[in-house]
Amino acid sequence: MGKQNQGTLELGVGFDPTYVLKFGNPSFRKGLNFTVRDGIKHANLSDRIGDTVGLADVKGNVIGSGCLVNVTVCSLIEIPDFVLKNEHDLECVKPIGLMHVLQTVYGRQFKPGDIITCVGFNLL
Repeated sequence: MGKQNQGTLELGVGFDPTYVLKFGNPSFRKGLNFTVRDGIKHANLSDRIGDTVGLADVKGNVIGSGCLVNVTVCSLIEIPDFVLKNEHDLECVKPIGLMHVLQTVYGRQFKPGDIITCVGFNLL
């Protein structure tokens, strides 16, 4: 579909993702990536495992794509280790960093029992 170029993806002609995820820090690692989202808004993506999603900056400019491989809904305190290990934002690989970023992005305080959705994708 495209070729990797300095951490971004050159999109091919006819790129049509089934869903677009926006990122405040659109930096991704090769292979498996996770993003943690507040609440259950993105939980419906579990019906789209195997589909291609667009990866966009906060303005909605699609800069890459990924294949959905996992959607996990849990409380913040129950976040699986494999999610943190593969978090796309290196600031979020430890719980304290993830809490800080979530509070910055969503503009509110998070509690350990708050529900989150972890969305896993393979960078294409």
